[in-house]
Amino acid sequence: MPGGNSDEQDAKDEKTVKTLLFGFLCFFLGWIVFALDDPFGWGDDAMLFCAFGSFCLLIWCLVFFPVLFGKKKHFRSDLKGCASLFLLGFGALSLFMFFVAKH
Repeated sequence: MPGGNSDEQDAKDEKTVKTLLFGFLCFFLGWIVFALDDPFGWGDDAMLFCAFGSFCLLIWCLVFFPVLFGKKKHFRSDLKGCASLFLLGFGALSLFMFFVAKH
């Protein structure tokens, strides 16, 4: 069928969704274990800034990197570039605040 998805494409999309969900699950479980253990004695503020900054970078790597630099360049637009810089700015600011709040 023209315009319809084939069974191979549906299986590939399902595998991609499962991979993304597994990545988010590993990220959040890792941060929960790290926050509960707190091996470096950072405190709540530093832990929050570091977790939010790394979450922003995770979102950027999963959503915007394939669009801006990877195989999905045909989805590129000015709005996605602006949102990408906004998200990277939040991530960088949060990681900067992590180093400030850590001391």
